[in-house]
Amino acid sequence: MNPIGLTYCLIATICWGIGPIFLRKSLDTFDNIEVNAARSVGTIVVAAFMCIIFNPSSLAWKYGIVALSTIFLFVLLCNVIGDLCYFAAIDNIGVGRALSTSNSYPIFVALFSVHILGETPSLKLWIGTATIITGLVLLNCPKKNSLPPSKKVRNSVLGFFMAILTSVLWASSMIIQKWALTTYAIEPLSFTFWRAILLGFASWVLWYFHKNNEERKHIFDVGFKKWLSPCLAGVLSLAIGGLALAYALEITPASEVTPITAANPIIAAMIARFAFNEKLSPVQWVGIFLVIIGGVVVSS
Repeated sequence: MNPIGLTYCLIATICWGIGPIFLRKSLDTFDNIEVNAARSVGTIVVAAFMCIIFNPSSLAWKYGIVALSTIFLFVLLCNVIGDLCYFAAIDNIGVGRALSTSNSYPIFVALFSVHILGETPSLKLWIGTATIITGLVLLNCPKKNSLPPSKKVRNSVLGFFMAILTSVLWASSMIIQKWALTTYAIEPLSFTFWRAILLGFASWVLWYFHKNNEERKHIFDVGFKKWLSPCLAGVLSLAIGGLALAYALEITPASEVTPITAANPIIAAMIARFAFNEKLSPVQWVGIFLVIIGGVVVSS
């Protein structure tokens, strides 16, 4: 593998492994809609900063209104609706199980590619699908799954459903993203910045209309320190992680990128074990590895 491509892959993997930890921390203070709005601030600031440092011209959108509308659709499916479902999954079943279950999206990308783009199904698709499904069954085995005490009411069935829904929405958005980037040849820096801008617009509009005047005060009254967690989640997962992946895919085949970046649920689960005392049984760890292996098989 190209050493530079490997570096980008490792950056994306680490960012995607740590980002959910800050999301989990954010949910102790903010609700799901507030988290999405707050994290967009950090994402926009850092994405703009990277554009200014590396290529200031990427701040301007030069790909037309149709391309911008397509990116907006991607943001709605992936970072608004999809991520709100993801936050609900984290709330109900913890970081490790939520991220691993949501990372089953490669089978949906493959299935959508077969039925929408007319690609021919292969043996590896069926092997990968069977491996992921087996992993999901083991991962969501209720034995010895322990989350720390919380005032919130948790529902494992709801959490698992929301994680699967997240996977479907992420897969749908990836088909749209792939089409847009291929069709319009959008520069990674420009895509990252305008994705952040559109996420900020959509999430803050949703926040405004979802809250009454009294409820809107909460997000501004919690203090600067409470804002650090959602902002860092956005910076790591969307700004730095997303840009690193885009650059990796420019110089490295997807079949080499996927096995590395797919490891992020392991990082998240290990950190969550020590940071939040989220415990997984040996069977559930086997489930995590099977989901990752199945995703690699399908994506390679």
